[in-house]
Amino acid sequence: MERNKALEETNKELLQKLDNYKELESKITTPIANQCNMEDVISEIIDRQSRATNVIIFNVNESSNNTKVGRLQDDREAVINILEDYAVDKTDLKLFRLGKN
Repeated sequence: MERNKALEETNKELLQKLDNYKELESKITTPIANQCNMEDVISEIIDRQSRATNVIIFNVNESSNNTKVGRLQDDREAVINILEDYAVDKTDLKLFRLGKN
């Protein structure tokens, strides 16, 4: 009988220690998980900020100009004409044709 009581007490102590261990483990792993998650969030915010002013314009006819510089100038003029009614800085445009090499 005394042996059973001793075993029960030992079992209770072990269960309490296990609960304490689990609690400590959760306190240790949660900040690490939150830190990784926070890094992902910050990375996503930076990525979105870098793309915040991107605009895609489609159905702009391709220039028939024979030179690359001439085609780029024609594209620039077409974009400026499209953006004419909008309050945007048209002097610092970076243009890329999607799907072209």
